[in-house]
Amino acid sequence: MEQEQKGISNAAVNAYAAAATLQSYAIHIPDTYLSIFMTTYLGITAAMMATVYLVSMTLDIILSLLAGGLIDIVKFKKGKYLPWLNFFRWFVMFGAVGQFIDTSRLSLAVRMIVISVCYITMHGSMNFMSTAQNGIVAAIGGSNMEDRIRLTTRRAQVSAAGTIILSFSTLPLITFFGRLSGNEASGYTIVCAIYCFALVFGTTILTKYTREYDEQASSAAPDKKYSLKDMWNAIAGNDQMIVYASSQLVRQIGMLIVGGMGMYYWRLLMDKYQYYSVSSGITTFMGFLFSLFIPSIGRKMGKIKAMKLSIGLGAVLYIALRYTGLNSIWFMTAFSVVSSAFNSLTAGFGINYYLDIGEYGYYKTSRDYRTLCVSMSNILMKIGRLIGRSLSGYVLSWIGFDRFNQMMLDGVIDRTSRDFTSFANLFMDIYCFVPLVTRVIGLIILAGYKIKDEDAVFYARENARREAGEANQG
Repeated sequence: MEQEQKGISNAAVNAYAAAATLQSYAIHIPDTYLSIFMTTYLGITAAMMATVYLVSMTLDIILSLLAGGLIDIVKFKKGKYLPWLNFFRWFVMFGAVGQFIDTSRLSLAVRMIVISVCYITMHGSMNFMSTAQNGIVAAIGGSNMEDRIRLTTRRAQVSAAGTIILSFSTLPLITFFGRLSGNEASGYTIVCAIYCFALVFGTTILTKYTREYDEQASSAAPDKKYSLKDMWNAIAGNDQMIVYASSQLVRQIGMLIVGGMGMYYWRLLMDKYQYYSVSSGITTFMGFLFSLFIPSIGRKMGKIKAMKLSIGLGAVLYIALRYTGLNSIWFMTAFSVVSSAFNSLTAGFGINYYLDIGEYGYYKTSRDYRTLCVSMSNILMKIGRLIGRSLSGYVLSWIGFDRFNQMMLDGVIDRTSRDFTSFANLFMDIYCFVPLVTRVIGLIILAGYKIKDEDAVFYARENARREAGEANQG
């Protein structure tokens, strides 16, 4: 356990980590199982699923553009970030559960509309919750870079531990409640509803132990007004934001294209859906062990060197997966375990990349767009999800997924046939080589990133002095 540092309590650090972890419980079922729920229980084809994602995510991105500015503009008496978390958690819960209502007896149009409305409700609300969750790092840690990294490192460790429970228990619980209710689809609905209550518990803990930091951030924050021009300046006026955001976006698109295909590897290609929770549980357990020591290696290397190494090693790993993944699910499991080790190199930094970019921009221009910079992490994820998830559905349709999926549902699929073997190989080509290529491109772009760790410390310290001087003058 780390020693308590001046100005930030262990209780606040642990509360932040616990709240972030419990928040992930609420969105775990929609993030992991929505695609397979639509194609298995709602009779939605891959192309129609892609269209649902395309429409829903486009509207979601519009909402994400508002989050950073509104959180910085609107002032509450009880804090800067916590009020947003406590308000929007209820909408997240409603939207999450609503996506798993069994509407199979309704018309196709109604099925697609229900999914879209609930998707937008959940993810639109998460735009504000995620931005507030990330922004509160600066409120708790202040200008102390070690405290900021301490917060994000603890979050990575607790999240890794908490995800072990999700990985081992989710699919068995879905199966159990599905059988108990007499409707397989209802298993997803019930488990999603149970997980959503973790969100209420998490935000309650966070409010209890971090209220004082949040109230201080609110009282110290100057009145601000933002426009779309300000948002554009926060991005286009910050050369390091352009470099980092471009690299991040390219890599996220690649990962999300295949992310929507992942569950079909287990269910359709390998017919080992029941083992997914075991494999995922092993991966997350090892990820927890890695989180206890590998982030410290990343900290010694520095933020950018650790990221470049993580990206490069991950690209090589996809080559190994392509030529072993169809032989056994345990090769996929090994791939996931080793990949989590590589990802742990940067897990301790989290939102600090965007915080550093925000401090850099503020120092260089004297214009404070730090909250907008933090919100960019969420906006980029949304854009990547829009492009990646939509393309994922269209790619599945293009390679003939619907035909083989229907054969599986009808119980007449022959996985030894030439047609299916060809389909499986094409599936794996896309699953492995798309993220490999985008990682390489992202790595090349990162050559333009220049903010060293010592520079970030300097920018944060100087910005804090500037604000203190302005406050004294006021």
